[in-house]
Amino acid sequence: MTSRTVVSCPERGETTSQARVAAALAAINATAALNAVIAVDPDGAWAAARASDARRRHGMALGPLDGVPFAVKDNLTVSGMVTTGGHAAEGLRADASDAHVVAALRRAGAVLIAKLNLEEGALGALTDNPHHGRCFNPLGEGLSPGGSSGGSAAAVAAGLVPFALGSDTLGSVRIPASWCGLFGLKPTRGAVGRTGLMPLAPSLDTIGPLVRAAGDLRAIIAAIAGDDPDDPECVPPRGRPPTVRHGAAALTVGVVDLSRASVDDEVRAATLRAAGALERQGAQLLPLAIDGWEPAHAARDGLLVIEAEAAAIVGERMRTQPERYGATFTRLVRYGEAVPAPRLVGAADRLRRLGGAVRRALSVADVLLLPTTGQRAVPHDAPLSASPAELTILANVAGVPAIAIPIATDGLPASVQLIGRPWSEPALIDIAEALAGSVSIRSG
Repeated sequence: MTSRTVVSCPERGETTSQARVAAALAAINATAALNAVIAVDPDGAWAAARASDARRRHGMALGPLDGVPFAVKDNLTVSGMVTTGGHAAEGLRADASDAHVVAALRRAGAVLIAKLNLEEGALGALTDNPHHGRCFNPLGEGLSPGGSSGGSAAAVAAGLVPFALGSDTLGSVRIPASWCGLFGLKPTRGAVGRTGLMPLAPSLDTIGPLVRAAGDLRAIIAAIAGDDPDDPECVPPRGRPPTVRHGAAALTVGVVDLSRASVDDEVRAATLRAAGALERQGAQLLPLAIDGWEPAHAARDGLLVIEAEAAAIVGERMRTQPERYGATFTRLVRYGEAVPAPRLVGAADRLRRLGGAVRRALSVADVLLLPTTGQRAVPHDAPLSASPAELTILANVAGVPAIAIPIATDGLPASVQLIGRPWSEPALIDIAEALAGSVSIRSG
């Protein structure tokens, strides 16, 4: 294990940004079989790295992210690059501007290297893309990295970049973080502006980072959580309530009842280990049930709402440009178009009630503890025991932050997630670091 974050290295002068860019480009070439990368911007990366090294030589580094390579899921716009959203790329033009989060990271000096593979339309949990190919998990031959931000997770887990951005609608940052042994953070709804994100379901979409070391999340979130005037739901930092930073000591941890969830024995054991570690560090464990939570039903309701919102966004384009879309994505969107209004309203109402139940649980516990996914990484063609979103959906419908934390096992990693109150990202990162080194795969 390592006790240092990878993001802070350039600020301490341990390597040049140009050396890191060279290493990233070499790693991308060496791991082409993973199919994590859709497009690379070497010219832009070299220019940004040279500028970063010049700043550091003159004592003018912009902060801990200055000179650090990163990559983004290919549903975020990047100036001069095409954004496919996982659809067919033919006929698409390069974007004229960066997404809000990409621009924010560039202002912090971070160096964009590449755009990454994803499930088509960000709708799915395996990253088996019909246009750009199947993405693989670097932890085992033939394994899925999860999805829909599978390319982001694979790129970070394989060491192509220190961090990557993904989007999380029902868990699409945390699911691949879970399967690839990473930390993944879904921020509070409204904390990170979404301008430049190709929308899937605007009522649930968020943007978040994936990293190998929990401590790296602090600098990344500080950079991307600024005011986005073009996103009406983004809350400027000055309008947010204060947060309290603390580790596990003095926490009340709500251990979520999993009696209705599909969770493998190895994952249950890892969750118990995490709970025990938090208790040894001073946390009080409180068994909690989420009122009305039927995991499988909630995941189906969430998918239905996503299908309907996606249909409203791309349905007409799908009729005029059907060649852009794969069969599975088309089927899901068409289903969303045809769903009867009473059924859709019922699903949305149940999700609203579930979000309220999660927030009520957080009124008696500081954080909620449960697995991130009910099973560990599976081969691409293996059946899933349940929807990977059954457990991650809770944070999305409640609009609250959640962090996926890798847990070492005898085989593939398991993962737990901590769900917190709104704007508690700093505390969640602290707790993740407290777990790191005891039951986590990597320390921060």
